[in-house]
Parts: sequence; C-alpha cells; structure tokens
Amino acid sequence: VHAVSASAASSRRNLARAIVDFARGIQAPLEIEGIQHYRQARRAGAVILAGAHLGNWELGCCTHARLHGRLIAPVNPSGNPHFDRFVAARRAMSGGRTLPAAGCARALIGALHGGCDVSMLDDFDLGLAGGIFAEWFGVRTFLSTAIARLAALTRAPVVPWFCVWEQDRYVLRYEPALDFRGDIVAFTCLLAAWYESKIRLY
Repeated sequence: VHAVSASAASSRRNLARAIVDFARGIQAPLEIEGIQHYRQARRAGAVILAGAHLGNWELGCCTHARLHGRLIAPVNPSGNPHFDRFVAARRAMSGGRTLPAAGCARALIGALHGGCDVSMLDDFDLGLAGGIFAEWFGVRTFLSTAIARLAALTRAPVVPWFCVWEQDRYVLRYEPALDFRGDIVAFTCLLAAWYESKIRLY
C-alpha cells in the first residue's frame, strides 16, 4: 500500500510540473539523448515517434518540432474550447500541429508521405480497426494497434521516445527504431513491452 501511495504521489508531482512548464511556455532545462537514432531512421523518410503518457510528452513534441521542423500529433479535445485553444496556441509556437484523434488516420498517412513526422501516444485508436488483447503489467489488456497499422500503411520507421524529469532537468530520449516486419499483433506487443519497461523504470 505504501508503494502504491508513493507512486501515486510521484505521478501527481510529475503531472503538476508538466502542466506548469507547459503553461509557462515550456522554458525548462533540457538535454537530448539518442538523437542519432532519430537521424538514422529519418534517412528513410518521415518517422513515427511512438511515446506514452509518461513524463512531459508535450515538452517532447514541442522540442522536436522546434529543432527538426514539421511535426503533427493526434490529440483528444478536452471538452473545454477555451482550454483547447490555449493548448493549441502553445503547441503552434514551436511549429507543431495537432489534429483531433478520432478519424484522422488519412491525414496522418498523408503527412508521413509528405515528409512530416508524426508523434503518436500509445492509447489512440484513430479508427484504424481497434486493437488486440495482450498481457500488460500481468493483466490481459486491450491495446490499440494504431501505431502498428500506421507503420504498415506507410512503411515509416517507428522510433520510441519519451521526455522525463531526472533530478534537475528534463531528458528527451530517442531510442533505436523498432523492427517492424509486417506483423500487426507482434509489433503491438513489442510496443507494449517497451512502454511497460519505461513505466516500471520511471
């Protein structure tokens, strides 16, 4: 029980820090690791950046867009139009662009074919035929296959990434592109295992 309470408190602190940094215009100390993995994958064309609701994903997207040019990301509207406009304006300051997640698959495919990177979080469906049931944290869980299906449709490399707070700074970390061999189920399970390993680590 103590471990669960401590983990919950840590998650609340992280979310609060992320919200404040985003509201201030994302001015925070940051270093980038593994950029060579992104650059290597980018040689084949636009990249799918696969992340999770871990750390400060907004900072990751804004930093990438500012440093590497065009970036588009599907988002779920909050239901508050004033808040959504504020968030969209903050994202646009760095050159990033967002689309409502529901039904945006065709737009993301077009963006990738047009040379624009796409940032995807693990829990978006996009209307791409749902998902699968697989083990996640020891529990049989429904997992979206959207990233795997987008990779299959576009042949874009999938580079895992995340942005987390470490001691006194954020670290934006790119990891080697995952090996997609056309198997939607196997690749979705591979992504899920990656997400789980990072969540357990942080």
